[in-house]
Amino acid sequence: MSTHHSFDTNIATKYGIQEAIIIHHFQHWIKINKRLKRNCKDGRTWSYQTIEVIAAQFPYLSKSQVFDALERLRLGKNRKSKKKKLDFEPVLIKGNYNKHKYDRTIWYAFAAEDEFIKMEDPIDHIGKSQNADCHFPTTIPDTKTDTKTNTTTPPTPSRGTAVGLKYPTKEEKCKMRIKGKALLTELHETISQHSRDPVVLDGIKLRTNCYWDGSKGVSINYALPQEEILDSIENIYGTERPYVAAFLKTYR
Repeated sequence: MSTHHSFDTNIATKYGIQEAIIIHHFQHWIKINKRLKRNCKDGRTWSYQTIEVIAAQFPYLSKSQVFDALERLRLGKNRKSKKKKLDFEPVLIKGNYNKHKYDRTIWYAFAAEDEFIKMEDPIDHIGKSQNADCHFPTTIPDTKTDTKTNTTTPPTPSRGTAVGLKYPTKEEKCKMRIKGKALLTELHETISQHSRDPVVLDGIKLRTNCYWDGSKGVSINYALPQEEILDSIENIYGTERPYVAAFLKTYR
């Protein structure tokens, strides 16, 4: 997940900044699903996600803020408002296409899909600067170097640190952990979007320090450089699955 987010100013002016951010989130996923012909139900293209997963993409928004923005986009007004008049026509609609009654995952689609989904290439355009389709730019790599002279013997790199790389400082490792967790959270969501196999989904967990796929018996540490995480994803899942290939292409 990029740490540099942008949004369409016209959408933000009409619906609000938080709502514009959420709209972009669904533009991103629904474009990919539409391109891959996934989650197409009743003439619409859907994205199914929990509020927790959506909120994880935006550390500057609380779970309640994400929920309020979702409900405002669904209802056309604040969820606690008693007025009958709408602020705008509802943007999102909710659905339930889960196979099991106990599954409470919420499906979302645009009420007017053609208005918000312009089917250019949903992969190649991701990572460009702000534009009419609200794509997030790719993460700008850290270029800050440690100016302090270290005359002592550097510590032995921890398990998972690539040989030959400078041992990261505590601050750099913290940044890598935040970026890595966001990236692997999005991978978790991608697999959840495209795999309905309960064995696969039950085996994949987001733990305190790593992403764990129990079905394959492998884990990926959050505190790794993005390229190493992407290489690990490719080694584990390959590129035969279109959604995995699209995910890797998005972030490389």
